Amino acid sequence: MQKAAATSGTAAKSVDASALTKLCSYRWPGNVRELENEVTRAAAFSGPVVTVADLSPQVRAGADPAAALADDRDGIRLRPRWNAWSGL
Repeated sequence: MQKAAATSGTAAKSVDASALTKLCSYRWPGNVRELENEVTRAAAFSGPVVTVADLSPQVRAGADPAAALADDRDGIRLRPRWNAWSGL
C-alpha cells in the first residue's frame, strides 16, 4: 500500500482484515506482478481503508482460505503479518 501511495502521490491506506484474508487466500497465478496490480487497483478505488468490495471480482470470488492452505503445493503463499499491515 505504501508503494501504491507513493506512486499515486496519495496517503497510504490500510487494509481491513477481510480484504487481507481474501488477498492472502488467492493463488496469484500472475505472481507478484498480479498482486502488485491488484493492490494498486484497490488503493485507487477505495476510501481510506481497502475493503473486500474494493478488490477485483476475481479476487473477491477467489479461493476459500482453507482450500488455499490445502492446495499449497509449493509451500509459498501469502501470510499476513498483522502488525506490519496495521499502519499501511
